[in-house]
Amino acid sequence: MIPEPKVALVTGGAAGFGLAITQQFLASSVRVVIFDLNLPQEGLFSTTDNVKVHKGDVTKREDWDQAVTLAKDTWGRIDIVVVSGFYRFSSMMTQYIP
Repeated sequence: MIPEPKVALVTGGAAGFGLAITQQFLASSVRVVIFDLNLPQEGLFSTTDNVKVHKGDVTKREDWDQAVTLAKDTWGRIDIVVVSGFYRFSSMMTQYIP
């Protein structure tokens, strides 16, 4: 019996570190849902059916719900979550630096 491929949800998976993680997962036969404010470069994943993209904001609960639903509706589950995309509160930090 051949095991089902793993399914990963990668925030920030459209560029930078998150994109590198996504590409490594794909090379390892992991299916990936990219959850990012930005869309990946056009055509980057045109040769595979193992990537789905949810354009959303990691600070919004409803966007998380939609990304999880996309993974579950497409592949039935999520095995791995990588939080590469995040929200920075840099303006708040500067209030505490003299």
